[in-house]
Amino acid sequence: MKLIYSIIVLLLAFNQTFAQQTGTLKDERDGKVYKTIKIGQQVWMAENLAHKPDTGNFWAYNNNENNIAIYGYLYDWETAKQIAPPGWHLPTKEEFEILLNNYNGENQKTYLALIKEGSSQMNIIFGGWCGKNNRFKGKNNIASYWTTDGREGTGIWNCGLNSTVKMIKMFKLVPTVGLSVRLIKD
Repeated sequence: MKLIYSIIVLLLAFNQTFAQQTGTLKDERDGKVYKTIKIGQQVWMAENLAHKPDTGNFWAYNNNENNIAIYGYLYDWETAKQIAPPGWHLPTKEEFEILLNNYNGENQKTYLALIKEGSSQMNIIFGGWCGKNNRFKGKNNIASYWTTDGREGTGIWNCGLNSTVKMIKMFKLVPTVGLSVRLIKD
């Protein structure tokens, strides 16, 4: 009986720790409403940021404004660091790693949980990226999200997903490329 009670307590604790609660974030700057998801103790945006800042470097994929509604904007790192509305921030590498570890780290299981229609409800979509000379690549194949961690000389950490090989990985890129942004609640 004691064993059964212990198992029930553990299952309830596990369910509470990893319970997913949906919600919304209304960006008062432009009135856009974003889906959110609570995973473990973290609350994440469940959509790519689509806020058009007054300054900075940002792009609609292929310079096509129709892509913003689906994929959001691609921001360089300096712009990404300053784009969050009050109460939200660009995640650290460690915060992304906590998210990934909720689903067993950098592997295919985690990839499948985080993509659109995956079990996590993070709904990551493959919005591509913007490289040197405004060359756009990877739509429907690549999703990369900035973190706050890194130095310009050594690159900036981001969380990248690749639909061709069904993988998710933390790696570094130069801060001048345009990547998607998912924010995390303070």
